[in-house]
Amino acid sequence: MKQTKTNQLKNGILYLSAVQVVFLLFAYIMGPEMFGSFFLMLVKILVIIGLLCYVSIEAKKQKGGFIRYGALFKQLFVSILFMCLIADVVGTLLLQVIDPGFMEALKEMQINEMATRFENANMPQEQIDDSMQKVQEQWDKPWYINTLFAFGGGIVGWTIVSLIIAAIFQKKNEFGESLDS
Repeated sequence: MKQTKTNQLKNGILYLSAVQVVFLLFAYIMGPEMFGSFFLMLVKILVIIGLLCYVSIEAKKQKGGFIRYGALFKQLFVSILFMCLIADVVGTLLLQVIDPGFMEALKEMQINEMATRFENANMPQEQIDDSMQKVQEQWDKPWYINTLFAFGGGIVGWTIVSLIIAAIFQKKNEFGESLDS
């Protein structure tokens, strides 16, 4: 029983981390334009939700079709915790150690894109300047501050998704108990 739980956890961590790293590397290879792509982010989110559902179904099968909400959520939470940690470590190594120039290109692209959007929206120049200064201040923060905020945001967001998925896939037997510990 303990070995099965360990294997399920390893599989969840492996699947989810692999998806995060693959999407990160794909976006990096495609360039700064793809790095901030809404479509790519949406596809990644849907794939991760699908994998969380798959991990939940497999955990439920391993328990004979019955699993408690808390046990399933714990497995999903640990998996997403490692997924976010591994993705942030790989992202930091890639963008701060291996190719720090990529972040500068991404920064310039995003600032220019935002300025164009603001101008197309006919915003007053003073408001554009204020907004652009705020964007510049965000980029000027040390990388580790932004990484910690991204990690925290990822944990909060994926925890909410995991709570919902665990609620959907939990199942108690006819006596109101699950068969897991």
